[in-house]
Amino acid sequence: DEEYQEIYEDVKEECEKYGKVLSLKIPRPKPGQTNAPGVGKIYVEYSSVEEAKEARKILQGRTFDEHTVEVAYHNEEKYAKDDFTE
Repeated sequence: DEEYQEIYEDVKEECEKYGKVLSLKIPRPKPGQTNAPGVGKIYVEYSSVEEAKEARKILQGRTFDEHTVEVAYHNEEKYAKDDFTE
């Protein structure tokens, strides 16, 4: 939980440099699960499409904690329902 919170705060702080972050979600498996849709990904909701595009332009390909950032857009309705299936 502590590591999760640190990652959450670090990512949010970085993403706020490119626009207003409305929400940020980091899917986790439920107790007893070993995997779940979206695990290993971080979802960020910006206040505008323009801000999301700017973040994508700057963050795509960067490294974060030894992982390469790959940016993609997710369906807004699915995001609102915490549905992280592709």
